[in-house]
Amino acid sequence: MFKTRSLDAGTPLIAVHRWWTAWERKDLDLIGAMALEDYIEFTGNSEGPRLGRTTLLEVARRAFERATILRWEVSDPVIRQEGNVTVVVYRWTEQATLDGRAVSLQGVATDVLVYKDGAWRYLSHHSTPLHRTE
Repeated sequence: MFKTRSLDAGTPLIAVHRWWTAWERKDLDLIGAMALEDYIEFTGNSEGPRLGRTTLLEVARRAFERATILRWEVSDPVIRQEGNVTVVVYRWTEQATLDGRAVSLQGVATDVLVYKDGAWRYLSHHSTPLHRTE
């Protein structure tokens, strides 16, 4: 699996991998650098959409106290680009711990990335969980 930490231009798919790596490493600085100020996230849970980079970082900080991603994979990407905006749709799987218990998750995500200041940055992440086992 390809993983990178730098915030270089790369491609939208490299940015998706970088995003997942940042979550795996609990790297709030990289997540914050990759998310646009007006970032929007919806993860298909009861909390509803999360608006803004500040809210994203607060949610991530709390999540990192309870959960650790052990392994992840992104597969079957479909990429559509128009100018400096790209939509990436993909399947994802994740093995993690949540409150000390092993969990396995999988789903489909749609990420909207904008090329800004020499890098692909996240405008939006929408994730629909398809399966969870504990």
